[in-house]
Amino acid sequence: MDRWSCTAAGVFFGLVMGPSTSLAGTLVGHVRDGNWYARYQSNPYGVGVYEFAVNANATNLSSAWGAAATDVFGAFQMPNLPAGLYTVASWDVWWRSGYAFDVAVPASGSSADVDLRLRATMWGYPAFWDDTAWYEFGQTFEATGPITMIHLRNPLLNGPRLTLTVHEGGPGGPQVGIAHSFTDYWDVRKIYSYGQMPTVRGQRYYLRLRTDSPSAKAILCQMDPRPDFSDPMPEGCLYLGDGTSLTAYPDRDLGVVIMADDDGLITDLFCRPSGEALSGLTTLGQSFVARGVSLVSAAFWLADPSGPTYLVRVLEGGPGGPQVGTLKRGKPARLTADPEMLVCWAPGECPLTPGQTYYIEVSRDGGGVFNAAYVNRSDPFPFGQAYANGAPLSGVDVAGTLVEEESRGSATQPTVRFTSDPVVTEANRGTNHLTITWTTDVPADSLVEYARDYPPYTASYQNFGLTTNHVVTLPGLQSHALYHFRVKSSRSGYRTAVFRDQTICTRPASPNLLMNPGFEEGSGPSPRRTIVGWTATAPDNLQASDGTWYYGLPPHTGRWLAQYAVNGASSDAYLYQRVTNVTPGRLYTFSAWVTTWMRENDTFKYDKWDDRGRLIYMRLGLDPTGGTNPTSASIRWTPRFYSHLRYSQVAQSAVAQSNALTVFIHMQGSGGQWHLYGIDDCTLSTEETPPVESFDTLPVWPSFYDSGSPAMWSVGAGGQAGPGLQAVRFGPGVSIRTLLFQVQPNTNYALSVYVRCPASTDLYTAATAFKLGWGSAQDWETAPASWTVLQQFGNPGQNGNGDQWIQYGTVFTNSSSAWLTLAFKVASGAGTGPTVRWDTVRLDPVVVPRPAQALADRASNSITVRFSHPVQPSATNAANYTVAVPGGPALAVLGAHFVDPQTVRLTTGPQLSRADYVVTISNILDAAQTAQFNFLNGQTPVRVVYPLISLSPTELWKYEQSGTDLGTAWRWLLYDDSTWPWGAPLLGYETCAGDCLPDLIRTQLSLATNKVTFYFRKPFTLPTRLWSVPLRLQHVVDDGAVFYLNGVEIHRIGMTNPITATTLAARTVGDAALEGPFDLSPVLLLAGTNVLAAEVHQASATSSDLVFGAALDALLRPSQVPVPTVTLTIRRQGDQAVLSWAATGFYLETAPTVHGPWHRVPGASSPWTVVATEPMQFFRLTD
Repeated sequence: MDRWSCTAAGVFFGLVMGPSTSLAGTLVGHVRDGNWYARYQSNPYGVGVYEFAVNANATNLSSAWGAAATDVFGAFQMPNLPAGLYTVASWDVWWRSGYAFDVAVPASGSSADVDLRLRATMWGYPAFWDDTAWYEFGQTFEATGPITMIHLRNPLLNGPRLTLTVHEGGPGGPQVGIAHSFTDYWDVRKIYSYGQMPTVRGQRYYLRLRTDSPSAKAILCQMDPRPDFSDPMPEGCLYLGDGTSLTAYPDRDLGVVIMADDDGLITDLFCRPSGEALSGLTTLGQSFVARGVSLVSAAFWLADPSGPTYLVRVLEGGPGGPQVGTLKRGKPARLTADPEMLVCWAPGECPLTPGQTYYIEVSRDGGGVFNAAYVNRSDPFPFGQAYANGAPLSGVDVAGTLVEEESRGSATQPTVRFTSDPVVTEANRGTNHLTITWTTDVPADSLVEYARDYPPYTASYQNFGLTTNHVVTLPGLQSHALYHFRVKSSRSGYRTAVFRDQTICTRPASPNLLMNPGFEEGSGPSPRRTIVGWTATAPDNLQASDGTWYYGLPPHTGRWLAQYAVNGASSDAYLYQRVTNVTPGRLYTFSAWVTTWMRENDTFKYDKWDDRGRLIYMRLGLDPTGGTNPTSASIRWTPRFYSHLRYSQVAQSAVAQSNALTVFIHMQGSGGQWHLYGIDDCTLSTEETPPVESFDTLPVWPSFYDSGSPAMWSVGAGGQAGPGLQAVRFGPGVSIRTLLFQVQPNTNYALSVYVRCPASTDLYTAATAFKLGWGSAQDWETAPASWTVLQQFGNPGQNGNGDQWIQYGTVFTNSSSAWLTLAFKVASGAGTGPTVRWDTVRLDPVVVPRPAQALADRASNSITVRFSHPVQPSATNAANYTVAVPGGPALAVLGAHFVDPQTVRLTTGPQLSRADYVVTISNILDAAQTAQFNFLNGQTPVRVVYPLISLSPTELWKYEQSGTDLGTAWRWLLYDDSTWPWGAPLLGYETCAGDCLPDLIRTQLSLATNKVTFYFRKPFTLPTRLWSVPLRLQHVVDDGAVFYLNGVEIHRIGMTNPITATTLAARTVGDAALEGPFDLSPVLLLAGTNVLAAEVHQASATSSDLVFGAALDALLRPSQVPVPTVTLTIRRQGDQAVLSWAATGFYLETAPTVHGPWHRVPGASSPWTVVATEPMQFFRLTD
């Protein structure tokens, strides 16, 4: 709480005023967060929020209002309210306000329970923190609208100052909005008024917190533990940096709650007190510029223990202007705590004109002076100012909040609701597919986004058909792999229903290696102290149960489970099993169904999930070395999680490092009365293909070669995984042996082998090589140029590898060969040389991500590289990139960071103007691979974005909406469209309300039955012809469209062949979204006028909406970018010179002679004044 903290607990109260009437009812409700399984008794799901203030006002009635505070269950009630419709809102001291509109209060009795939900872009319970301190903390996220509040937890008392900023795209991107610096301890909340954090829905950002210097380290909470293993922000992850490097942690998230305007409302003024209260005033006011179409709430900070009633009125222009809307009454609901008061209007009750100035004023009902009215003297709101007794206060703003309806109907636009949660039943869980089912209250489409192991989502599957019973099958999945997925359903006129991130595993295709995986084995009654095959560190409390032990935890399947039960304030136990005969080098996955049941206050836990002293949680772990010490650093643990009163499936994977592997389940907790944990249906399997040669026995060599003293080839114990191949020489000579493997054409492979070689003082060579096709052993000796060496040791040369098992390999592309020959060689020129060993030959098909695109941004000295496939973490190793002009020096690559799983942003040194760089990329496999080998991914030229057409309101389109069949001539460059009208984007007609579209419809089109096709044309000009230029298209389309450039089709969406004026779109779009960017094939752009044309088709002849807008970019080499004509003007002014220029994007440079050397003038902008310090000085502009 803030400085007005209240010490009372467990009490709610209501303050209700209005005319005395016998026709009075009670307004009841709850304020809850979005917790999907916490509930108290039979209440709806969600944690009831304690000590929240709630205010209500009747529609079109000044005298009916109420105020209440929530109890420990989040409940509130306001008795004796006159019958009518009310707007209800929670305060914004700790969270962005929640709203309910048109709440009916009856003449007697109670209203329906009002469900005020606290919304957030990113939400969770930050309860834990790492003890390691860092210079930088970061979180990538996808915005849902302009940010209004960010909440985080700083557990370090007297820690260093932190600065919070938000950046476009990811780490290193340009800053968006204002910065907040603070030293606050524990709960930290930073707020943003209109325009202070203009994040855009659907765009990716990086939230960054830094100390003042790398030597000053801080500690912040993370989203830990995770409910149900769910990811709180699937579009992003945690970043930690020490000042030298910044590392992404894809399976972890920073403990931040991000709140935004994403519900059809706009936060305008949002100010906190700066520490000073004004007293003795009769009125306190604030001017503001309207951003929406009606005011829905106003909050003020007014402290007065006597609890007076306040009047709030809105005036046009300023003090003394005409009143707008209904006068409202209210008072703070928590008089002795944070004294914030809200008054509410129904949408449209207090109408506003966007862009117009208004004045809002509060005074005491019946007159009198304020005891304490809080303001902010740091002038945080640039669109208005505070007034005291009608006089302006310069540099001062009222402490309070103004929230407006964004557009007509946006505040009350309905949302598609889930009527049953998305679920994957056991019958729908296959080895290579998952089928997800759910239901909604209205027919809507079906979208599932998903990713293996951890988000961000790398794939999606969508059914456009509208239904209330949704079924989506995800095909082509890896067996026994953990998948994260998220479900969405949308339809026109409704906000999209978005479910939380969920996890599930596919079934294994190979045998389960665990003994007694479902705890069904054993004898004796329940509970069984001995759990066959497993070891428990707390056997008195961790036993096998048939569901009849403490509180009746049920098994997931079958009759038995493993249950850990502790009656007390702490628990800590491990259950583990060691499995032998595993294969080193292979990937193993351990999964389990788990549940946690915590009891507090004689009931199952329903609140306080952000207190690490009142939580129980679990982890799954794998020790790839086969150790049984649960505290060993070699164990790979999942993040902490809990699964309250339900089973969730969780998994962890590791590559075996010996012939044994150990699985662990860790259960731990603090606080409460009972700690109850359930474990069932455990699985350990490996789904990898086996090695092509494991040397369990001596192979039959397709060919061999010996010269001089032959080596002895044998298989013996002590290999990398079981037995291994070894070669021993007894004198000088050469010995070569080969193996032959089948390969497929047009396939990429990763070839690897483990080698162990000690150093030797003898003159020797030991090597491994391969060639595509059939090759003899002698061929390597006589024609070595046709072979590729994987590894070579020798004296002289690299003298062994320390006698350790090390994997050597490469990635190659097989175009047409049917065979691959692998050869092993030991040679000695004097003496015998060392004993050389080989083991575990792997030849696996792999995906090699190719560089698909590289876009430069000179302003930020960055290059964004997009790959053909999601890439592994090695993509963030800057050493894997070389950037250079062909034949020129390399440009320094200073860092590499993920933008998304398929995109990496490189930070470079200063980029030269108009330099045509090429990026060369090496050693990066796709995200599903773990191998690390040296190979070339490919090269791609660096391009820059050159806008041709934007979605700006100034970019006008020609359009034709008569419904006439125009044939095909309208697509061409020289078509006469002079009779077509012009219109600004977006163009169309949309029945949905609020922010359902990415931008406003600025040109209204008319719809009519059987009018299926609408035509659009947009000319643009270029100063020169551009050959073979890649294009990038983005569009907003409802329902389908075909695009043409100078008459040639370049893109289509939601359309099939053939295309006529009556062809219906092949998809139905609910609320049109910005789609793309779509990369288009290179084209010829003409000097002078070019035309982009589009035809938009309806999905049905009676469709109720149509939307169109498009943006087109050319991706040019820097040398291709047209250079605008720019004039540098120099005007003498005494002993000074004033330089001016009109163009943007240019830098001023100076030199002592016309031949240089030239240097950029720091911070120079037009006009720029120069004091003459040299007898001669030259200036120029560069881009």
